Parts: sequence; structure tokens; C-alpha cells
Amino acid sequence: MSSAVYAQSVGLVLSGGGANGIAHVGVIKALEEYNIPIDYITGTSSGAFVGAMYAAGFTPKEMEAFFTSEQFQRMTKGEIEPKDRFFFKEHDDGAGMVKLRFSKNLSIPLSLPTNFVTPSAVDYQLMQIFAGANAAAKGNFDSLLVPFRCVAADIDRKEEYVFRNGDLSTAVRASFTYPFYLKPIQVDGRILFDGGLYNNFPHDQMTDNFNPDFIIGIKVTSNEDPSNEDDLLSQIKNMLISKTDFNLKSDGIIIEPETNHGTFEFKNIQDIIDSGYAITVRKIVEIRLSVPRKVSFDKINQERENFNSKKPPLIINKINLHGVGSQKVKYLDNNLWQKNQKKAVKNIRKSYFRTATDPFISSMYPTAVFNPITNLYDLDIEAKSEKPFSLEFGGNISSRPISTGYVGLKLMQYGKVGWRFRANTYFGRFYNSGLVGFSVDIPSLLLLELEGNLILNNWNYFKSKAFFFDDKKPSYLIQSETFAEIRLNMPIGNNSKMGLIYSFAELNDDYYQLKEFTSEDVPDNTRMNTSSLGLQYEFNTQNRKIYASAGTFLKFTYRYSSGEEQTSPGTTAESGSVITKTLHDWHNANLKIDYFYKKRGVVRMGIYSDINYNTQSLFSNYTASILRSPTFQPTPESKTLFLESFRAYDYASVGQKFIVTPLNNFDIRIGAYFMSPYRRVIKNDDGTQSEKLGFESLFSIATGTLVYSSPVGPISIGLNYYYNVPEIAPENTTPLTFLFHFGYILFNKKALF
Repeated sequence: MSSAVYAQSVGLVLSGGGANGIAHVGVIKALEEYNIPIDYITGTSSGAFVGAMYAAGFTPKEMEAFFTSEQFQRMTKGEIEPKDRFFFKEHDDGAGMVKLRFSKNLSIPLSLPTNFVTPSAVDYQLMQIFAGANAAAKGNFDSLLVPFRCVAADIDRKEEYVFRNGDLSTAVRASFTYPFYLKPIQVDGRILFDGGLYNNFPHDQMTDNFNPDFIIGIKVTSNEDPSNEDDLLSQIKNMLISKTDFNLKSDGIIIEPETNHGTFEFKNIQDIIDSGYAITVRKIVEIRLSVPRKVSFDKINQERENFNSKKPPLIINKINLHGVGSQKVKYLDNNLWQKNQKKAVKNIRKSYFRTATDPFISSMYPTAVFNPITNLYDLDIEAKSEKPFSLEFGGNISSRPISTGYVGLKLMQYGKVGWRFRANTYFGRFYNSGLVGFSVDIPSLLLLELEGNLILNNWNYFKSKAFFFDDKKPSYLIQSETFAEIRLNMPIGNNSKMGLIYSFAELNDDYYQLKEFTSEDVPDNTRMNTSSLGLQYEFNTQNRKIYASAGTFLKFTYRYSSGEEQTSPGTTAESGSVITKTLHDWHNANLKIDYFYKKRGVVRMGIYSDINYNTQSLFSNYTASILRSPTFQPTPESKTLFLESFRAYDYASVGQKFIVTPLNNFDIRIGAYFMSPYRRVIKNDDGTQSEKLGFESLFSIATGTLVYSSPVGPISIGLNYYYNVPEIAPENTTPLTFLFHFGYILFNKKALF
């Protein structure tokens, strides 16, 4: 269990193998329980991770707890903990599905992504796990609890790179950097990738570095099958990955746990660990024939405790940013770091992830360097700025005529301040929009952001209503708005933000008050210029832009608005042909809550509520009033329909969601939503309008949807049932709709609600 020479020394060789490599934990657990010595360890990829943890003083029980934790699951997906998300910096990216980033010279090849998983959570976790052991060993891998080696791949020199000393977390990170999955790191001027590319079973390094009397090799992988002329992936793998020699050149035994998970299939981790444990227990008698020497459990624990007692607590004395210019360092310092404060690493993670997820930052790599003079750590961070230009494409393809294209453009730059310019457009039959906006981060004691937007929105409900089972003629309703807004935003903790809003809008509605009209008819028109002052608070930890399956969303908005309505009757008007002008001023308060109270496991459950209070007076006619009423829209499809039943000035609602996730990113979603209006406008038999007060009516939506959350956007197919909503279907027709869509049913901000 140390570097001392034994008559029968034992080396443990741990192969790579992605998720299957976690079986090494079970192997080590069994070897410890049966007093088999482990004097040296070499590993590749996931084998390097497991081996390094044991060499760093973690018990098999601690390793098992880590690899079966939700924290590790998030790490494999590149997700950060919800509490670490900095919602203030998560700007609304619209319906984009594919993003290209460009450097200043607009070079496309240099702008393609090199990784699928965001590495910030992985890098921080590795630093936290291994910093103490690295300090105790003074960067010498022979001085760890168990002498250790791991290998990475230098793709430029086409050779393996062996880590014998240096930063332990960096060695492990380099060893499991699978191409295109994780971004590679640079060590000693070399770009390093997964060691499995050139040596997936480093028994030769075990012999060359330690020359033990006996080797226990754990093999959870194999060489790639020969290339298939019709299989591009197999051809690429064989071009990248060298054949590994799995035959030991000295005395030893090879253990092969019965695992067959995919490289990135990190589910059922406990089963993988148990497979390693079970096969090793069956091999103990055979191992004992060659390794009679025993190491007692008490001795193992004593040596582990002695080593762990040398680990300095991970307290940061100062933070050093590298890789960006001095003005950019100043920006990051002013906005995100609290300097001159000693902090335990668990307390600096808030600042770290605020920086790592800042839109101006492409990547950060942390290294904790122990300073024996201060007995504290310096946190060296290698930062890279994000490319300044980005171009996004996306939208939504649907079975109904609501398909929409999306193009977004962004330009970012930072120095003393950070600023962003953005523009986007949505285009389709149902929805068209354009946005031009900017935001400026203001360095101060409080982190502030000044945001401005100019937005044009247009909804054509006449062209959106076509159902699978319905040929009912829709109403002619076209709603347009052009508005400019200015916002002053500030964070409230990590997961919420608050903003003051001022906006000026021109609202324009064209409509027929009758459903029978001809191409020669002229629609009614209601126009209104409004100014609005408001306050908005948002809290968000949800995991997706739409079809979330975990987290909480809460949004409270208050607005005071005023303006003059001008209505010009058309040829189908029911109330004469006189142009009317009316002044309106009103208050609107809205609270939305979307909360998953069971957010883990195969079955998840959540509640939804939307409550609105509005003092707005009636417009000149029923259609004008209903068009500008607040709307209950709890589902993606409901956001594309003009449903008079769900429009009211004051209303309350509640909904229940059940989500079953049998496979990764695949959801079976069932929901039921109930809305009761308190104050709404109704149309009288003679065509006039009036207000109705009281919770006398109940309208509801039931949904059943299958959703696959693909890397570029959701694919959804489902049925929606609207109860007590006569406008969804003609008389004697089931109020059932069918919707298939691929992409995001999202819109730019609205002027008032």
C-alpha cells in the first residue's frame, strides 16, 4: 500500500472503457475486502479516474458513493448543479437549434465546436477531488498513497503521453478526454486526448515504471471491430484508435467484468460496480495462488488515514486569471470575484460558475496550486474568451400551419465593460417577428445590466387554426405590435433576477367581428399607443427551454400601462361606422409557477399555476377587448391558438404534470390544466359586450405527449383535449387536436404580458 518494496509486489492495471470503467471500483472493493495488496496503479481514461481516486486516498465506499451520485451523473452530461446556475447571465436565446461561432476574421473552420459536453463542471469537480492529494504528494505521483501512472494521447506526435508528476487532476482530465465529447487540454505545449487512442491497457507502463512481481489487469474494453465499408463511424474509430495489446508480458491475471454498456451510457452505475466486484470475488482463489501476501484491513486504513492527514484543507488565498488581456481580467474581477478573501472551495464555487458560464467566456480551466509559505492554495485559472460573432438557425416544423423559421445573430465584446448586440427574425405563416437589441454590463458594487430592445411581432391566427380532425372556418384575427423597451436588471442570488422596465408600444389589431366575410370586406382596426412601467422578478432552475422535466420556474410581473385606443370599424362591424377614441390606464399583475416537486427518478411530477389580475377597461367592441385580454397558455400548442375561453382580465389556474422517463431524454408527458376566469368579457346575443364577474366557469386542457429532447431541439407528438372550450371544435365534434413538431415553439417578448 506504499512505495516500499515487497517480496511479492502487486500492480493494478485499469483499462479504459467509458462507463464500463466504473467496474474498476468493484474490483478494488473486492481486493481490499480479501486483503489483496495494491502496490502500484496504472490506468487509462475511466481507469485513470478510478485509479487516481484510490491512489489519492479515497476508500472504495467513498468512490462508490461518488460514482452513483447525481453529482456524477451531472458531471457526465456537462451539467452544473441548479444552485450553481447564474440565471442572470442566461439571456433568452430564442428558438435557435444550431449555432455557429466566428472569430474576428469570420473563419468558419476555426469556429466549429470541439466538444459535446461543457467541461466547466468536470474541471471544477476534478480540481476539488484531487487538489488535497496533489498537495500532500507535492506533485510526485510516486508519493501518493499508491504510486500511480496514467496515459493520455498526443495526437500531433501520434504517441502516448505518460503522467508521472505534475497536477493530478490535469493528468486524469487529459486521460479521459474522449474526442469531440470533451474539449482537449494543453499540457507542456501538447494537445492531449483520451489515452485509449494509443494505449487502452497500460500494462507496459506498469512493467516499465514499477516492474511488480504480479499484475492484476482489469479489462473492460476491446479493440474495435474491422471497418465496415458502409459504416462511417467504424472507419473513423479505426483511423483514430490504435490497436491495444491486452496480453500481459509478465506474471499476472486478467479480470474481465461482465459489462456491455455504451461508452457514454452512465446509467445503472451500481450494476456496473457490482459486476466488477462479483467477478473479482470469483477470482480471489486464483489470485491467492500467486499472491500469498496479505495486507490487513486495519493496515490499509491506517496508511490511508496517515496520507489523508497530510492533505491541506482546500482554502483559496488568491485567484490568478490567465489567457485574457488585462482589461478583460479587470472586467471579470470587478463583476465576478470577491478579492482578498480566503475561501474554502465550497464557497468559491458560486463565483467560479458565475465566471465559467458568463457568455463572454468560452472555457476556464482551474488548477489549485498549494503554497507552502501561506499553507493555502492559489487558484490559477486559464480562461479563454468566447468568439465574438455567432449565427443561429432554428425554429419549428409542425403538422399544423404554425411552422416557423428562426435566424439569430449576436456580436459580443468586453473590456472595461461587457456589451452585446443581437438581432433575430422569426418567419412563417402564423408568426413573424424581428428583434434588434443590446445589453451592457455595468461594473459596480452591484452587478447591473442595462438592456434595450426594439421588437416587431405579428400573429396571424386566421392561418394558424387547422386541426387534424377539424375543418371549421377560423376567425380572421391578425395581431401586431411594435415596441421599444429599456430594462435595468440585477441578480438576486444565483437563480433569480429582477428588472425595472419601461416600454412604449404601438398595438395594432385587424379583425372581422363576423366569421362570414369576403375578400372585398374591410376588417375592423383597433390601434393603441401605450407607455408602460413595470417590475419583473424571475427565478429559474429548469433544465430545458420547453418541456422541462426538473427544476422550478417562478415569474412575477407588474405593469402600469396607459394609452389611447382608436377603433376604425370595417364593413362587417356590428356597431356602426364611427371611429372611436378611448383613453385607458390599468394595472396588471401576473404570477406564474412551474414547480417539479418530484424531480428525480423515472417518474416525475410537477404543478403549474398562472394567476392574473388586471384593471383594464373594455375596448370599443367584443373582439377588440378579447384580443387584448391576458391569456392562459400553459402548453406549447395553446400558445399558437386564439381561444376566447382562456382569455380573461382576472383568472386563476392550476395544473398537474406527470412525466415518465424510460430512456435518456425521452419523456412520456401527461398533463391536466384547469383555468377559471373571474372577470372576463362576454359577447351578448345582440353582438354587444359586457363584463362577467365571478368564478362561475371552468375550462381545462388535457395533454398526452411523447417528447424526445434531441441535441438540437425537441421532437414531440401528442394529443390535446380541450374541455368546455367551444371555439376549439364545431358542434358535435370531439374537441381533440393532434400536434407533431420538431423544434421550439417560442416567441420574442410581448409588449405588455
